[in-house]
Amino acid sequence: MATKLPAPSSARTPEPRRRNAISIGILAAIAATLLLLYSSRSSSPPLTPSTQHVHPSDSGALHSCAPPRMYAHLASPAASGPCPAPPATADAPPPLDVFQVSTPPLHLPATPSCTQPLLNHTFAFSYGRPYIGLYTPPPSSCVWTRALLRLTLRSAGRQFDRLAHIYFGDVEVWRTSTPEPTWYGVRSEHVKEVTHLAALLRREQRVVVELGNLVNEVYNGTWEMGVGVEYYNDGDLAEGVEGGADGGEEEMGQGPADEVWPISAMRSSRGEPSHWRLPSDTAATNVTLPRNTLKAAITILASGNAAEEFWYTNVPSPYTHTFPSTTLPGHSSFREIQLLLDGQLVGAVWPFATIFTGGIVPSLWRPVVGMTAFDLPEYSVDISPHLPRLLDGRPHTVSLHIRTFAPSASGDGGALSDALGSDWIVSARLHLWRDASPGWHTTGRLHQALAPPPRFSHAARLTATKAGVNETLSLSLAASRNLAFVATLETSRGPRAVSWIQGLHYDAATTLSDGGGTQVLRVNTAGSENTLHAGSRHWRWPLALVSNYEALEDGGAKVEAQVRVGVSKEEVGAGMGGKGRRMGAQLRGVGRWRSGEGGWGRTGVVWADVVAGVGSWARRVEAEADRVVGDWREVDGVKQGVEEAGADEGAAVDWEGVLSGEFGGL
Repeated sequence: MATKLPAPSSARTPEPRRRNAISIGILAAIAATLLLLYSSRSSSPPLTPSTQHVHPSDSGALHSCAPPRMYAHLASPAASGPCPAPPATADAPPPLDVFQVSTPPLHLPATPSCTQPLLNHTFAFSYGRPYIGLYTPPPSSCVWTRALLRLTLRSAGRQFDRLAHIYFGDVEVWRTSTPEPTWYGVRSEHVKEVTHLAALLRREQRVVVELGNLVNEVYNGTWEMGVGVEYYNDGDLAEGVEGGADGGEEEMGQGPADEVWPISAMRSSRGEPSHWRLPSDTAATNVTLPRNTLKAAITILASGNAAEEFWYTNVPSPYTHTFPSTTLPGHSSFREIQLLLDGQLVGAVWPFATIFTGGIVPSLWRPVVGMTAFDLPEYSVDISPHLPRLLDGRPHTVSLHIRTFAPSASGDGGALSDALGSDWIVSARLHLWRDASPGWHTTGRLHQALAPPPRFSHAARLTATKAGVNETLSLSLAASRNLAFVATLETSRGPRAVSWIQGLHYDAATTLSDGGGTQVLRVNTAGSENTLHAGSRHWRWPLALVSNYEALEDGGAKVEAQVRVGVSKEEVGAGMGGKGRRMGAQLRGVGRWRSGEGGWGRTGVVWADVVAGVGSWARRVEAEADRVVGDWREVDGVKQGVEEAGADEGAAVDWEGVLSGEFGGL
C-alpha cells in the first residue's frame, strides 16, 4: 500500500548506523543471492538483446559500435564492430528529451524579476578550446533574492558523453555532463540554484566554460549549449543576498557568503579552466583571509574520470592479476578526498559514485540519467574552528589530495595509499562570512583537534580449479574515520563556539568470476557532519551492481547489468534557518548491449524531499527503451502531472521508506 508523503515537519537527526565489516563467510551468500535475483527476477524482461529493439536509436547510437567503456579491460579489438549508418533523415523522430530527476527550486515566484543569457555556443572539436565570455550583473532595477542557472544541451549523431565545467573567473560554479546523443538527436535542460553564490553574481565576471569534445569521421556529434541566468524576488532572502552574517547568535554565518574565493589552479586569465588533475598536478594554493572573518567553509568538486571513472568497482592492487586473461582495475574501491590547511588534515570526503550516461550500459540512461549526472556532487567542509590560526594576516596553504586503500601484508587490514589511477578532476571554493564590524579582528582558541587515521578491515578469498586456475575472487572492505575540531571565536558580539565533527563509515563486498567478466558488488557509504554553529547532516549512499561481460564466438561481445543506487539525507539546524530537511531517492535499472545490435534499458527513479516549514516534492519516473512509460509527481501533498498509462499503480510509492533510506537488493 502506498504511503502519503509526510507533511513538512522538524527533521529527525538520528546517528548513522555503524556498519561492521562483511565477513568472507557471508560474502558468498550475498553474491549467490544477488546472482539469483539477477537471473530469476520475475519483473525483469528476458535478456535477449535482439527482441527488444523498439526504438530507432539503437541502430545509430555510439554503443552499437563498441562495448561500454566500463568493460574496456575485458574487450578484445574484435568486439568493436563497424558502426551502422543511421536511417534516412526523413525518418527521424523528434529529438529525445533526456532529464535528471531531482528537487527543483521550491516556491519560486511565477515569473523572474529579470533574465539574461550567459552563453550560446556550439562545442565541436573543442579539446583545449573553452568558451570565453563575460558575465555582467543585472541592472539595479532588477531586485532579486534568488538566482538560478538554466542549462540546455542539444546534440545529434554519434558521440561520447562529455564532462563540462562552468567557471566565473577561477571559481567553478557548476560541474555537469552531457547525455549520449542518438542519431536523431537529444536535448536536455537542467536548473541549478546559485543563490549561495550571490557574492559572485553581484560583480562582473569572466566566464570560462570547458566541454572537451572530439569530432571526426566516426564521432560526429557536436554540442549546442545554452546557459541563462534567472533572478527572482521572493522577499525572504534579501538580507542574505545583500550580505552575510551580522555576528548575532542566530545569524552567525547564515545566508549567502559575503565573499566566494577560488581554490583552484587560477588559469582563467590565460583563457583556461582552473581545475587540477590528480595525481599529475599538485592541488594547492595560498590564501590570506580577512581578519574579521567569523565563518569559513570550503566546497569541493571532485570527479573520477578516465581510468578512475568506475573506481567503486576496483580491486586492491595485489589482486589486479587474479585472472590470467585480464588485468583488473586497481587501487581498491575506496577513495578519500582530503582537505588540508598548511599540511594538516581538516576534513575528509568519501565521495558519491556518479554514473555518467556512458556508464555501465549506456542505454540505461535514456531518457532518465543517473542521480547526479547533470549536477555533480559538491562537498562542504566547515573550517571555522581553524580561524584562530588562519587570521594572522599571513598566507596559508589550502590543498586537496585523493587517497586510496592498500591492504597490509597480513591481508586483514591496511592503510591509506597515495597510489591513484588517472585521473580525478578537482577544484574548490572558499566561502567567507565576515563580522559586521569591518575593523574587527576575530581571535579565538582551538580547544580540540582529533584526526586519527581511518580504521580498515579487509579480507579476500580465492577459489580455483584443480589445475590451479583462479575461478572466483571474493573481497570485503570496511572502513571508518572520525574527525573532531572544536574552537571558540571572539567576535564583535562576544564569544561563539564553533565545531566540525565528522563520522564516516564504509562497507563494500564484491565477487568476481568468469575471468573477471562477472561482478557482484554491494557498497554502503554513510556519514555525519555536526557543527555547533551551522547545524548537522546525516547521509547514506548505498550502491548495488551485477554486471556480466561475455565474449561471443563470432568475435563480438554482450553485456548484461543491473544497478541500484540510493541516497538519503537528513539536515537540521542553524544552517537551514532552524528548519529540517529529509531527502531520499532510489534508482533501479536493468540494461543490456550486444555488438552490432546496440542496447536496451529500463530505469525507474523515486525521489522525495521534505523541507520543514517550506514544502515537499516527490516524483516517480519509469522509463523503458528510450521512452517514459510513467511519470508521477506530488507537490506539497498534491498529486500533479500524471502522464502515460498505469498512473494509479505507479503512484503507489512507500515515500516514508524512500525518505528513511530503506534499500533492498536488486
